[in-house]
Amino acid sequence: VKYSGQRELATEADLRVSSVCASIEQLLYHGITHHHTTTGAATQSQPPVSTIRQVTEYVSQGLQLGLSSDGNCSSGPPLPAQGAWQFLAGQLTAHEGARFLRLRHVSCDTGRVRAWIRSGLNEHSIERYFRILSSEISLLERCYEPWAFMRDEDKTVQLPQLAHGLCSIFFALIIDQSELCRGSQCRHDHSSSNRRASTGR
Repeated sequence: VKYSGQRELATEADLRVSSVCASIEQLLYHGITHHHTTTGAATQSQPPVSTIRQVTEYVSQGLQLGLSSDGNCSSGPPLPAQGAWQFLAGQLTAHEGARFLRLRHVSCDTGRVRAWIRSGLNEHSIERYFRILSSEISLLERCYEPWAFMRDEDKTVQLPQLAHGLCSIFFALIIDQSELCRGSQCRHDHSSSNRRASTGR
């Protein structure tokens, strides 16, 4: 099975890997509010490809997404990347937040969200952050609408387990490339958060 035994690196050349990234991005955007401010900084025994498929299908079905073959959302309005990045940055340490603000080829919040996702997969920290994010109830209530994916405890309780299954895969995803800003309103994003550094935990 591809990626089993960690013998092959998982990259976005594989459309299934691209779909995982897109699915995580979509769940972070789903139902996010536009007026909040932030403060503060599958099981391992399953075959890896099955885990990738499981994550993608779980999130896609939960959000009723239409993903195109390259893992991008096939329709819908522009995504609220600024709010999503503020939400994520509030959970990062100052050092972690600054790391994403200093990327040479990423100058927008859309790109920062995507870079954070890819970094989390590379470093196997997605599970830990899902646990942190889903436990911040008051923050979730400020940042997300009641109907948002991240406010649905029945769904979010499964995210760390699904992310744990991805830890058996060696990801090699590029986090600093201009393509991560594709589809964003870069000038607006850049001006809104170019100088924002997390002062979180």
